[in-house]
Amino acid sequence: MRRQYELMQMENNEKIAEFFNRIITHTNAMKNCGEKITDQTIVEKILRTLDPKFDHIVVAIEESKKLEELKVEELQGSLEAHEQRLIERGSVKSDDHQALQAQTSKKGRYNSKGNFRGRGRGRGFRGKKKVIDRKRIKCFNCNRIGHFSAECEAAPGRTDQRGSQSHGDYQAHMAKEDNEANLEEQPLMLMMITNPESYNNEEWYIDSGCSNHMTGHRDWFVNFDPKKKSTVKFADNRATQVEGSGNVLVKREDGRQTVITEVLYVPGMTTNLISLGQLLEKGCSVNSVKGFLEIYDKTKRLVMKAPLAKNRTFKVSLNTIESQCLSAAMLSDDSWLWHRRLGHLNFRDLSLLKSKEMLTGLPSIKIPKKICDNCLISKQPRNSFSNFTASKANEVLHVVYSDVCGPIDTPSLGGNRYFVSFVDDLSRKAWLYLIKAKSDVFSIFKDFKALVEKQSGKCIKILRTDC
Repeated sequence: MRRQYELMQMENNEKIAEFFNRIITHTNAMKNCGEKITDQTIVEKILRTLDPKFDHIVVAIEESKKLEELKVEELQGSLEAHEQRLIERGSVKSDDHQALQAQTSKKGRYNSKGNFRGRGRGRGFRGKKKVIDRKRIKCFNCNRIGHFSAECEAAPGRTDQRGSQSHGDYQAHMAKEDNEANLEEQPLMLMMITNPESYNNEEWYIDSGCSNHMTGHRDWFVNFDPKKKSTVKFADNRATQVEGSGNVLVKREDGRQTVITEVLYVPGMTTNLISLGQLLEKGCSVNSVKGFLEIYDKTKRLVMKAPLAKNRTFKVSLNTIESQCLSAAMLSDDSWLWHRRLGHLNFRDLSLLKSKEMLTGLPSIKIPKKICDNCLISKQPRNSFSNFTASKANEVLHVVYSDVCGPIDTPSLGGNRYFVSFVDDLSRKAWLYLIKAKSDVFSIFKDFKALVEKQSGKCIKILRTDC
């Protein structure tokens, strides 16, 4: 297993993510067998075995960062970012389909491995056209070997006209709004990213280069305004029409509904975009924590959390609610809203106010089948207390109640400021004794006990008092 680890190298057509996955899987297996492997060892192994096209970024990493402090995840992110830049540069084709062909100048040259070097180093050719080995050329459109993506016959939308560009599975278009747009706020730029292999029509991409929220689903809109039209132009000179704007209602994981406002409707658009700039303009704040993009509203409440995808984009799945089943719900929500605004006024009176136009801004009222819980609780009468008869004693002196009152501000003529009472439960007969201090209660009780037991021939069994 250790020998396999030492022999592992990045293959020519292998992606960074795939290579890292192979390395991590193998090192985890070695760790399970008791082998101690540190992050620094893995980082050094990866840097040694990368494809030669990453030589310059390897040199930059080794000179600018301390390898003993560099995490594997950080290294993977840096290399994937560089890999994506290489792909984007390779996807731009020249008119004669030689965009991937080496271009040299007087200040630079290529070495024997095909890597471009600055002046003063290496032996490469100078000013001569480099012969490209097509066996190492990979098409970015169909992922096959032997041809450029501009020559790919499988490219959808490819034409033979000079200057046209093919649209592969992975596209990145820069678009801007036409100056003739009649929107109140002119959108500036849109970055549209599509990935048909993993595309979900309810996934929204959070884009910092997009000036407006956009979607191609007309049935998601609420309060749609078809008058707000404009033209969107892409980098390949394609143009598409914005057929209006409105709000999109989405359902959150906790069941509550949230409205995405000012969304542009672009027919034929397969990607849903959320404008980061538009969110910031509305007062939202953005925070990036451990591979997640968190968006907070004005009250600092988390409203959206998007993970970083493999292609370094942020996308979030939102459950949209179609307008066909939404109109009744919105109407019902307005009815409940005005019911609460007007102090829980009944819905028939609300409909009367609407029919006679007695209240400005009152929408159409639909009487719901559900009863307002607050109205039900506040208007229901309380049940009367039941006639509970406490059990009484069966004989005199069986239960005696006692209480002490005082001190009283105004003393009696004898100087007493307290009195103690004894009440028989059965006969309701009461005895009252005046005392000067609360400490005299016990002596008074002994006198009272001797008196009543002698008079009645019964004994006090229970004495209840709060003293």
